[in-house]
Amino acid sequence: MANKAISTLAVGSSVYLNVGGTRTEFLVVQQGNPYRGVYDASCDGTWLWAKDCPVLRQINSSGANSYASGDVDTYLDGDFYNSFDDVAKSAIKQVKIPYVDSNKSVKTGSNGLSRRVFLLSGPELGMSHNSMLSGEGYRLSYFPSSVIAADKRVSNWNGAPVFYWTRSPRKDSTTNMWAVNENGSLTEAGVTNWKGVCPALILSSDTLIDDSGNVTPPVDLTAHKTLINGTVYTVQSGKCMVGGTAYDIKKGRTLIGGTGY
Repeated sequence: MANKAISTLAVGSSVYLNVGGTRTEFLVVQQGNPYRGVYDASCDGTWLWAKDCPVLRQINSSGANSYASGDVDTYLDGDFYNSFDDVAKSAIKQVKIPYVDSNKSVKTGSNGLSRRVFLLSGPELGMSHNSMLSGEGYRLSYFPSSVIAADKRVSNWNGAPVFYWTRSPRKDSTTNMWAVNENGSLTEAGVTNWKGVCPALILSSDTLIDDSGNVTPPVDLTAHKTLINGTVYTVQSGKCMVGGTAYDIKKGRTLIGGTGY
């Protein structure tokens, strides 16, 4: 069967990317921009979340509960991103996500944190607390709108449920970050602890997926040509460009001035 755009997949579907030479499962957790204004227009795409945590990391070895440029952030947007193959890299978007800066101020929209791979925030995972800063994102479609334990928030590391980080700091602390425990409920920990890391990323909506859920290389429309009277013309979007004019292609033929080629 033909490949299809990733934007047609239902939330909860599996998508597979090549990470470090290994076919790795991600889940579709959101289609489209979760909340315009809070999220930059770059966030309009298909949101993926790793089904399992690939590693354990400290949020910040300095001890400060600041996500941006901390150990996890640097690893995800650096070494982890670089472990994707070229097909995946061509589809992963550079986006601006809402985040809390080192002064405990929420930055949104065009002032968001520019990243390719990142952790989800507490609100994006459907969690809230009076010591969690509001506005650091909105619940993604895949996750339940409750702070109670939920299977959809459970992630594994080495085959067993794991305690993993969000990118959300506790607002009344300088050292603790919000996290998700082994049964999917809200918890917290000091940022120097080694906990699970569950990467998230956003793919362009027109990324192609095959029948097995694998991301496939983009189609180069300029590679499609038609031959007319010995001259090769480019086929784009189902039309043939001749001298700057687009002509319809009908039933496998190009119709120009009433003549089928």
